[in-house]
Amino acid sequence: MQRNIGSRHKLQTEAKLQNGFILLPVVLTITLIAAIAFLMNREGAMAVNELGGEIQSTQASMAAKAGINHMLWQANNANCTGYTNLAATNIGNNSYSATITPTSNSPVTIKATGTDAQGASYTVTRDRVTIYQPYKTVTLQLGTDAGMDAAIASAYSTTNFGADENAVLKTWLFNWYYRDQLIQFDLPGTIPINAHIVSAELQLFQKTGFGSGEITAHRVTQPWDEGTKTGSGTADGATWKTYDGTNAWATNGGDYDSIPVATSEIKNVSGVVASWEIAPLVKYWLSDKTKNFGVLLKTNDTISPTFGSKEDPTSSKRPKLIITYTCECGKVCAPAKKLYWTDDTANKIQMSDEDGSNVEDLITALDRPTGLDVDTVHKKLYWTNNLQIMRSNLDGTNQETIYTGTLVTMDIKLDVAGDKIYWTHDNPTSRVMRANLDGSNSQTINTTLNRPAYLSLNISAGHIYTTNVGNGSIARMNLDGTSVTNLISGQGSSIGSAIDPVNGKLYWSAGSTGDWLKRSNLDGSSIQTIVTVLNSPQDITFDSDTNRIYWAENTGKRIQRANPDGSNKVEIVSSGLTSPRSVSLVNTSLIGKNRARTLIPVADVDIYEGDPSTPYGKPPNEKEIVAGRDSNGKQDKILIKFDLSSLPTGATITSATLRLNLINTLPLGSTASYNIGLYKIIKSWLETTATWSNFSSGGNYDSTRQAVTSVALGTTGFKEWTVPTALINDWIATPSSNYGLALVYESSTKGPDYQFASKEFTTDISARPQLVINYTLPQ
Repeated sequence: MQRNIGSRHKLQTEAKLQNGFILLPVVLTITLIAAIAFLMNREGAMAVNELGGEIQSTQASMAAKAGINHMLWQANNANCTGYTNLAATNIGNNSYSATITPTSNSPVTIKATGTDAQGASYTVTRDRVTIYQPYKTVTLQLGTDAGMDAAIASAYSTTNFGADENAVLKTWLFNWYYRDQLIQFDLPGTIPINAHIVSAELQLFQKTGFGSGEITAHRVTQPWDEGTKTGSGTADGATWKTYDGTNAWATNGGDYDSIPVATSEIKNVSGVVASWEIAPLVKYWLSDKTKNFGVLLKTNDTISPTFGSKEDPTSSKRPKLIITYTCECGKVCAPAKKLYWTDDTANKIQMSDEDGSNVEDLITALDRPTGLDVDTVHKKLYWTNNLQIMRSNLDGTNQETIYTGTLVTMDIKLDVAGDKIYWTHDNPTSRVMRANLDGSNSQTINTTLNRPAYLSLNISAGHIYTTNVGNGSIARMNLDGTSVTNLISGQGSSIGSAIDPVNGKLYWSAGSTGDWLKRSNLDGSSIQTIVTVLNSPQDITFDSDTNRIYWAENTGKRIQRANPDGSNKVEIVSSGLTSPRSVSLVNTSLIGKNRARTLIPVADVDIYEGDPSTPYGKPPNEKEIVAGRDSNGKQDKILIKFDLSSLPTGATITSATLRLNLINTLPLGSTASYNIGLYKIIKSWLETTATWSNFSSGGNYDSTRQAVTSVALGTTGFKEWTVPTALINDWIATPSSNYGLALVYESSTKGPDYQFASKEFTTDISARPQLVINYTLPQ
């Protein structure tokens, strides 16, 4: 299907009237109504329950069936509540009326009676009819949202086109040659697994066209890598023969289902949008996101259109996937959830579905576990275990102790993007501590609180919130433990803590000295009691998807949930609990999916103490960058910068590696090794003007070394430095602070000279500097 850019199909527009449902005009003859009744549905895709039986010969039966559809249309536009019966409605010389029960949610029973002009009547009843919530639309676009695309060509069977224009082709040149297109979108975790997919339209902007014919879309059955090439250099992604530049497809040309999921008629035009309806495929991916390997577009007609790719400079021309979905009324239209909690008397961690069903023991034989949190990026569960911090896989396997101290640990919270764990020591020594996610580099960051109990993190604002059971207060501090502010006092034995940063709310519980939950603004103002009649409420968690709070009750031996204002309180787990403490709700669709992106520099240059006024970033000196110290002791230093703006929104950086290709060293014959350190640049510089005179000052660099690698003379090939993920995250959060990195030879030995390929190196473009970033994305 094609259309001029910016236009809309008339049918598509009409289908979206009245919240997605169509009541067809009832001015036609009664014999037409029965035929068109089957066509009335949401978006032309939501199946109306089959009316059943053979079409009756009487006009009364046809009118009754029209009444069923009229009532169905009316209910589906009522936003799941307040369904009303249909009074007698004329349709030509005939009429119908209808009733619906219940008057909210789903399913419902619809009963319609049709009456003809002679007074004869006919009644139709339909049970368990599904009524749907208002539809929602999500638009994904490559280059902005997560995903990838790459063309593969039979004539260039070992070449990667991951950064090239998208195209589909079949042509004859002594043999038939093909160019097929791979496209994959990462589905967001906001689309529930139980959603009804109304439509999912893949859109490609057609830039050029030759010939007319059909392009079919097929489900890809093998994971593949995008790669970074445009038809030259060593393949680092999918080719006609391989799915990653190295490993072969089962069949040349890619592994895919031979039965197409959709077909589009392509014309010999440009400046139009081609589209494929792939709703069944999106539904399949939602049911098992590990099978989302995207689609392959191919043709058996002699055509050669080109389409805008992820790298197209005009963002509106990049591939799109527009998904419209809904959920049944009365169902939670939110991602699947798992609820985890600790039981410090039963010495175990348990889990259930979000509604409290399917309770199971996850980990047993522990030592008074109290706090817990979940890292969905690395698929890890963390918990406090008396004197220890422990972690495991989300299924409880591979348990390991990552920290052991001398004080009882209470609660734990994670800052995954910042590679940090935070935890509290309640008694006898009040303190807040933090460490890396692997437990290394542990440190005490605050000792001024009074028996801190449970934590909440507001990472975007840089704040930690703690309840203090010793004096019934709630305090706030910076992520490094400084600037403690006592927000609220006089709260009994305040225990649980949770924040809703979007709506600016802080929640806490009374613990053993009260029977309530309260909330306030994040600054402690506007305190209100939201839930009463509890029994030693403990930890609280807020979930933005379901817009609910969840909490454990220690003495009450139960877990409950409610709306943020405390209404609709529901006991969801009450059997088999001994002393539940901490709760955590996890969106199971947000389990991280590993990705990698290789960036080349936007600027690189070396500055030389022996020629302090020469800018070596100007031709003809720019093809190599040098670090070292000459025979007179004069130093060479490398400056290099990468643009991180192409990383998708929401990416969590798991690792970053700087790779420089060593092409020559001096002195000849030496095999000694010397350290080359990596330092953050903190001042702006230009590749064409940076010199030793204007950029060697220590004030241009952070004195903290970010990484170091020992590099042997007499060797060639890529040398690597591990860049801290925290630095990459800082640059992503504040792009204006990204001035790049300096590589510094860190020995006083004279003579060693390391010559690396620069971004202008022409002998082999694959030898140019690289910043390889591994990251995960919500699915």
